Amino acid sequence: MKSSVKTQDVSYQLGRRVAALRQSAGMCQEDLAAILGLGQPSSISNREQGITEFTPRELSLVAQHFGVTLDYLILGKAESEDLSEAARIARQIFNLAHQCTLDRMTMLLHLAQTAAEASRMEYSRPAKQEQKTPETN
Repeated sequence: MKSSVKTQDVSYQLGRRVAALRQSAGMCQEDLAAILGLGQPSSISNREQGITEFTPRELSLVAQHFGVTLDYLILGKAESEDLSEAARIARQIFNLAHQCTLDRMTMLLHLAQTAAEASRMEYSRPAKQEQKTPETN
Protein backbone atom coordinates (compact mmCIF):
# COMPACT_ATOMS: atom_id res chain seq x y z
CA MET A 1 0.00 0.00 0.00
CA LYS A 2 2.90 2.36 0.69
CA SER A 3 4.11 2.11 -2.91
CA SER A 4 0.74 3.23 -4.29
CA VAL A 5 0.74 6.23 -1.95
CA LYS A 6 4.30 7.03 -3.06
CA THR A 7 3.30 6.68 -6.73
CA GLN A 8 0.33 8.99 -6.20
CA ASP A 9 2.60 11.54 -4.51
CA VAL A 10 5.07 11.40 -7.43
CA SER A 11 2.20 11.73 -9.92
CA TYR A 12 0.78 14.66 -7.99
CA GLN A 13 4.14 16.46 -7.78
CA LEU A 14 4.76 15.84 -11.48
CA GLY A 15 1.30 17.20 -12.26
CA ARG A 16 1.96 20.32 -10.18
CA ARG A 17 5.23 20.94 -12.07
CA VAL A 18 3.44 20.56 -15.42
CA ALA A 19 0.66 22.90 -14.26
CA ALA A 20 3.24 25.50 -13.16
CA LEU A 21 5.04 25.28 -16.53
CA ARG A 22 1.75 25.55 -18.42
CA GLN A 23 0.59 28.53 -16.39
CA SER A 24 3.92 30.35 -16.64
CA ALA A 25 3.69 29.94 -20.43
CA GLY A 26 0.20 31.49 -20.37
CA MET A 27 -1.43 28.32 -21.67
CA CYS A 28 -4.80 26.92 -20.73
CA GLN A 29 -5.44 23.21 -20.19
CA GLU A 30 -7.10 23.03 -23.60
CA ASP A 31 -3.87 24.25 -25.26
CA LEU A 32 -1.78 21.58 -23.55
CA ALA A 33 -4.39 18.92 -24.33
CA ALA A 34 -4.08 19.81 -28.03
CA ILE A 35 -0.27 19.57 -27.92
CA LEU A 36 -0.47 16.15 -26.29
CA GLY A 37 -3.22 14.97 -28.64
CA LEU A 38 -5.77 14.57 -25.86
CA GLY A 39 -9.39 15.31 -26.57
CA GLN A 40 -10.57 16.97 -23.40
CA PRO A 41 -9.04 19.67 -21.16
CA SER A 42 -10.24 17.53 -18.24
CA SER A 43 -7.58 15.02 -19.31
CA ILE A 44 -4.95 17.63 -18.40
CA SER A 45 -6.74 18.50 -15.17
CA ASN A 46 -6.70 14.84 -14.11
CA ARG A 47 -2.99 14.55 -14.92
CA GLU A 48 -2.10 17.81 -13.16
CA GLN A 49 -3.91 16.60 -10.04
CA GLY A 50 -2.18 13.21 -10.13
CA ILE A 51 -5.44 11.34 -10.72
CA THR A 52 -4.28 10.03 -14.11
CA GLU A 53 -0.62 9.37 -14.89
CA PHE A 54 1.15 10.93 -17.86
CA THR A 55 2.31 8.41 -20.46
CA PRO A 56 6.01 8.38 -21.40
CA ARG A 57 5.10 9.92 -24.78
CA GLU A 58 3.17 12.73 -23.07
CA LEU A 59 6.05 13.42 -20.69
CA SER A 60 8.45 13.60 -23.63
CA LEU A 61 6.19 16.08 -25.43
CA VAL A 62 5.78 18.21 -22.29
CA ALA A 63 9.55 18.29 -21.72
CA GLN A 64 10.21 19.23 -25.35
CA HIS A 65 7.52 21.89 -25.44
CA PHE A 66 8.60 23.64 -22.24
CA GLY A 67 12.33 23.07 -22.70
CA VAL A 68 12.89 21.12 -19.48
CA THR A 69 14.40 17.74 -18.71
CA LEU A 70 12.51 14.59 -17.81
CA ASP A 71 14.48 14.58 -14.54
CA TYR A 72 12.93 17.92 -13.72
CA LEU A 73 9.40 16.78 -14.59
CA ILE A 74 9.52 13.43 -12.83
CA LEU A 75 11.89 14.03 -9.93
CA GLY A 76 11.82 17.79 -9.53
CA LYS A 77 15.58 17.94 -10.00
CA ALA A 78 16.70 21.41 -10.95
CA GLU A 79 18.26 21.87 -14.32
CA SER A 80 21.97 21.19 -14.22
CA GLU A 81 24.13 24.24 -13.67
CA ASP A 82 25.71 23.98 -17.10
CA LEU A 83 22.28 24.28 -18.71
CA SER A 84 21.92 28.04 -18.58
CA GLU A 85 18.72 29.97 -19.01
CA ALA A 86 19.89 30.91 -22.51
CA ALA A 87 20.35 27.24 -23.43
CA ARG A 88 16.89 26.40 -22.07
CA ILE A 89 15.32 29.19 -24.14
CA ALA A 90 17.25 28.13 -27.24
CA ARG A 91 15.96 24.58 -26.82
CA GLN A 92 12.38 25.89 -26.53
CA ILE A 93 12.81 27.95 -29.70
CA PHE A 94 14.23 24.92 -31.49
CA ASN A 95 11.27 22.77 -30.42
CA LEU A 96 8.75 25.43 -31.41
CA ALA A 97 10.41 25.89 -34.80
CA HIS A 98 9.54 22.29 -35.65
CA GLN A 99 5.89 23.29 -35.50
CA CYS A 100 6.34 26.06 -38.08
CA THR A 101 6.09 26.13 -41.83
CA LEU A 102 9.28 26.81 -43.79
CA ASP A 103 8.23 30.45 -44.32
CA ARG A 104 7.68 30.94 -40.60
CA MET A 105 11.02 29.27 -39.82
CA THR A 106 12.71 31.74 -42.19
CA MET A 107 11.00 34.61 -40.37
CA LEU A 108 12.22 33.17 -37.06
CA LEU A 109 15.76 32.98 -38.43
CA HIS A 110 15.66 36.63 -39.51
CA LEU A 111 14.29 37.63 -36.12
CA ALA A 112 17.12 35.76 -34.37
CA GLN A 113 19.71 37.35 -36.67
CA THR A 114 18.32 40.82 -35.92
CA ALA A 115 18.35 40.12 -32.17
CA ALA A 116 21.94 38.84 -32.37
CA GLU A 117 23.04 41.95 -34.28
CA ALA A 118 21.35 44.20 -31.71
CA SER A 119 23.13 42.32 -28.91
CA ARG A 120 26.49 42.65 -30.65
CA MET A 121 25.92 46.39 -30.99
CA GLU A 122 25.00 46.69 -27.30
CA TYR A 123 28.10 44.76 -26.23
CA SER A 124 30.39 46.78 -28.47
CA ARG A 125 29.20 50.17 -27.12
CA PRO A 126 30.73 49.89 -23.62
CA ALA A 127 34.03 48.79 -25.14
CA LYS A 128 34.09 51.88 -27.36
CA GLN A 129 33.20 54.13 -24.42
CA GLU A 130 36.06 52.64 -22.38
CA GLN A 131 38.45 53.39 -25.24
CA LYS A 132 37.27 57.02 -25.43
CA THR A 133 37.49 57.62 -21.69
CA PRO A 134 41.31 57.37 -21.46
CA GLU A 135 41.69 59.74 -24.41
CA THR A 136 39.60 62.45 -22.76
CA ASN A 137 41.61 62.30 -19.48
